[in-house]
Amino acid sequence: RSAQALPFSGTRLLHTGIAPRSLATALDAAIPFVPAMIVIYLLAFVHWFLGYLVLAHEPKRTCWRYALAFSAALLLGGVCFLVFPTVMERPVPEGRDCFSRLVAWIYAIDTPDNLFPSFHCLQSWLFTRLLWHSPRVCKPWKLASAVFTFAVFAAVLLVKQHVLVDIPAGVIAAALGLLLTRPLL
Repeated sequence: RSAQALPFSGTRLLHTGIAPRSLATALDAAIPFVPAMIVIYLLAFVHWFLGYLVLAHEPKRTCWRYALAFSAALLLGGVCFLVFPTVMERPVPEGRDCFSRLVAWIYAIDTPDNLFPSFHCLQSWLFTRLLWHSPRVCKPWKLASAVFTFAVFAAVLLVKQHVLVDIPAGVIAAALGLLLTRPLL
């Protein structure tokens, strides 16, 4: 998580003078706010941790490929945060249920900026993509990871942490990380 924090939080310390913009569309406005999806949003951290454990048992080349691609993708994301800052409006969680309280807590510790690309989507996609190509991982785990990744894509929208365009941007950043680091291994 600390590697992810550097471009995500570190870029907030640099002021480029570029005004952040919202990439929200009418379609984003039509997506409902579903506080219960915060569970999937938070379980993404567990998914990533499990991914690191699985990849630690992979051949060194696979581990290095993931680490280098992830680092390159995070670097690309950090550049996007600096040269194309984004911001979004989020609803006020008004419910008294545990899900609304969790959303309010996340909102309190995570400001609605540095959204494009979504690091939640980037990391979930990258891990699932690499896992899918691993001959050591069984098909049910691969399928579960893919299904969970798409649930994360839905969750970032339904808890209003991201807008639609942030999802493909995360996937593209992951793909570019893989592409740019391919010659290194």
